[in-house]
Amino acid sequence: MKDVEIDISPLSLVVWPLSLPAGGFMFLLEQIRDIVNEELYDPATVRHHLLELQMRYEMGEVEEEQYQAEWTALTERLTELSDS
Repeated sequence: MKDVEIDISPLSLVVWPLSLPAGGFMFLLEQIRDIVNEELYDPATVRHHLLELQMRYEMGEVEEEQYQAEWTALTERLTELSDS
C-alpha cells in the first residue's frame, strides 16, 4: 500500500474547506473532458451513432433528407478519425 502524507498544518486546516469544492469541481471538469473526448475521438462511438441513425430511419423516426445529412456527417467524421 502506498504511504500518503497528510498535511495538517494550521493553514491547511483553514484552507481545506475552501479547497474541497475546488477539487470536486476539477474532478467534474475532468469527467466532462473524458466524455467529450470519447464522443469526439472514439471511432466505436461514431459507428454506434451510425447504427442508431440507421435504426431510427428504418423505424420511420427520421426523414430521408435528415438521414442523408446525418449519415454524411457521421461517415466523414469516421473517415477523419481513421486517417489520423
